[in-house]
Amino acid sequence: MDRLARSLGDLRDIVDEITAKGASVEFVKEQQTYSRDTDDAIGRLMLNLLGAFAEFERTLIRERQRGGIRIAKAAGKYKGRARKLTDDQIAEARRLVNTGVPKTAVARELGIDRTTLYRMLAVRPVAADGDGTAADRA
Repeated sequence: MDRLARSLGDLRDIVDEITAKGASVEFVKEQQTYSRDTDDAIGRLMLNLLGAFAEFERTLIRERQRGGIRIAKAAGKYKGRARKLTDDQIAEARRLVNTGVPKTAVARELGIDRTTLYRMLAVRPVAADGDGTAADRA
């Protein structure tokens, strides 16, 4: 049940949509089955209770995860994703683009996707008259 939806509202909407089309939804672990023919107050109550507990459990997991990340960051162990290019490679890419080398060729030479190159260049656009060095960006 906790894998089907992220919130109680989503769970109810999904179960309602499936049962409205004539199919039934069975939660094996919870031993609950919902269908258009068996829609009753007790069944709805159970769906809401089990869904609320699943949502509560996910919230607790998220809180523990955030706390662990905060501790790891404070200890210098959580630094995020490594950059694809070094500062020197970025400067070289800017220099090549400024000299008229096609961006596709620059991306291929650096071993990155074109979209990565475009995103990198968008952060600090290539200077019209510079060679893309750190001095031009200062």
